[in-house]
Amino acid sequence: MNVGPCRSCKRLVAWATSAKTGKPMPLDREPDEERGNVLVDGLGRAYTFRNAAAALAYQEGNPESDLAGSCRHMLHHATCPAGPAWKGKRRGDADAPAQTVLL
Repeated sequence: MNVGPCRSCKRLVAWATSAKTGKPMPLDREPDEERGNVLVDGLGRAYTFRNAAAALAYQEGNPESDLAGSCRHMLHHATCPAGPAWKGKRRGDADAPAQTVLL
């Protein structure tokens, strides 16, 4: 996973690739074993589950899976203070949060 700052709150986030869409997905860098519902495999592909309990059930039910030993993360959009400002926005929207250069 790559690491870079959030364009809104400037906290460092980990960037994974959505296994479903192939698009970049910002995750909180620190694992969240209580609320985390995103599992990342060794290739940096992120798998999103309905909630933390579903992610944990998958890990426990599939001990041979690449995801069995991975940490659970939260999608950064859910924890970012500016997250609601991005909801339903597209990158070109005039009222979307200001963009900064990612390192």
